[in-house]
Amino acid sequence: PPDQTTVDMTGGSVHNLRPYDSSIINMSGGGIQTLDAFNISTANISGGDVRSIFTWDHATTNLYDGGSVFSLGAGVSGTINMMGGNTEYLRAGDFSIVNLFGGTVNIYLNAWDSAKVNIYGYGFDYDPSAGNWNGGQLTGLWLDDTPFIIDLAGSGTYSNINLVPEPISLILFTCGALLLRSS
Repeated sequence: PPDQTTVDMTGGSVHNLRPYDSSIINMSGGGIQTLDAFNISTANISGGDVRSIFTWDHATTNLYDGGSVFSLGAGVSGTINMMGGNTEYLRAGDFSIVNLFGGTVNIYLNAWDSAKVNIYGYGFDYDPSAGNWNGGQLTGLWLDDTPFIIDLAGSGTYSNINLVPEPISLILFTCGALLLRSS
């Protein structure tokens, strides 16, 4: 859909969907084989199944509870916000940004080049020798206390990850640092 079109998809199926020019896709049901979001478009996935999403050129994909994407990827300045839902494969490269607040990455997360993956939660633990994809395994809790386990693919993926602690820990750390500094 071109030129600021909004599509509300509640059912049915689409083989190839390519939103661009600030278009918005709101998917709450149905199925899409391939969704390529680009040129400042937005894809909101809260239900249904998508085989493949690739987000690039300043576009944004938001994945919510109820949404399922087999392969979710971003590159060339694309952004993914994962608040819930699930994906088998999550990939990020070429100046893309991935923000993980919840949901499930079932097989692996892979990040390379200048991609940034921000993971919001607490109780993080990274084991470089765990997992099945030669990049280690990251465990922790989302901000809603749901535990997560994410296998990382490739030895360079962890260097692209920013662990963002829950606000209370950050506030306590800051207060402690200020108290130490003042004494």
